[in-house]
Amino acid sequence: MINKSYLNLNYYWRIVATGFGFALFGIGGLFIALVIFPFILVNAKSKDQRKLKAQALISKSFRFFISILRSLGVLTLTTANIEKLKSDSGIMVIANHPTLLDVVLLISYLPRVDCVVKEALWHNPFLKRVVQTAGYISNSTPEQLLDDCVDTLKRGNNLLIFPEGTRTEPGKPEVFRRGAANIALRAQVSVRLVYISCQPSALSKSHRWYQVPKRKMHFTIKVGDCLETSNFITKNEPLSISARRLTQYLQKCYRQGEVLHESVA
Repeated sequence: MINKSYLNLNYYWRIVATGFGFALFGIGGLFIALVIFPFILVNAKSKDQRKLKAQALISKSFRFFISILRSLGVLTLTTANIEKLKSDSGIMVIANHPTLLDVVLLISYLPRVDCVVKEALWHNPFLKRVVQTAGYISNSTPEQLLDDCVDTLKRGNNLLIFPEGTRTEPGKPEVFRRGAANIALRAQVSVRLVYISCQPSALSKSHRWYQVPKRKMHFTIKVGDCLETSNFITKNEPLSISARRLTQYLQKCYRQGEVLHESVA
């Protein structure tokens, strides 16, 4: 039987370790922006080369950060079919969004991927250079966001999108917006479905970082098949109707907690 004092000690240790992790993330981001990225800008021969090197560096940094959290006992992680992400090209990767770590977890397995970031980061004096060099997309205006996402997919880049637009409220079903479906249909690309779960619930929209669960967080990442979005397009039907149908289908998959799907006729 596990000693109660040990459980209490472990609980308080994870609070300290989580705080250390967040501090390390901020300091590490600042170090990369001020020290590492200038070398990339100087040594890369083209904008595309700088983008690829920047994204690869961010991916490796996130992988290192997650390994530190695991070694500190903050979380555990299991994956299924994660190798599929590494071979994708010109694919939209979508995922549900239960926690604050979802972006970090996925990008750590995606050495080449564009993603949408908050406009505030483009005005941050330290991180502005990072998001610009990595070719990330600002969410400043919906119209420009849609065009930029479609454009990067048509150029053969991967794109990471969270269809909910924000983190899921614990205990509530996912509610998807139509933006992701609109982008996929306009760009005429396949969608890779990824399902993330965290048990017990933590780092959600209603949790502060220091509100760690009594048990260690366990993350599961399931990578499903690619969904052919062309199956949702009907001749002479407005794209908005197709986007609604695709959104409803995706939402159903995630609410059932199952990203492996059967072909859609």
